[in-house]
Amino acid sequence: MKLTRCITFGVALLLAACGAVTPAVVAPARAQHVACLPTAEADAQLRAQYGAAPAGYGLSGGRLTVLYPARDGSTWTVLVTAPGSGISCMVAAGEHWEAIEPPPEGDPS
Repeated sequence: MKLTRCITFGVALLLAACGAVTPAVVAPARAQHVACLPTAEADAQLRAQYGAAPAGYGLSGGRLTVLYPARDGSTWTVLVTAPGSGISCMVAAGEHWEAIEPPPEGDPS
């Protein structure tokens, strides 16, 4: 199964919130898809197909959220992984990624 660039954000969050632990593709009425794959396979596909690599991560509700922007900034993808599942679901994706440099320490802006 290939990661798809189409997303149904609410369904993806529902899958992640319910701890989806098996690969699944959900096709709601609008014919958009949520892709869930083994984490290593999702990572390999994002690297190979889009030149994307993890740029940052955080925890939300005990789930690991990882941002994968393409090196050239053309696309970005967010994967969410439930603890211990080994499965990651693409919950958001888009185009025209631009990194923002944090202000220097002590700068109030």
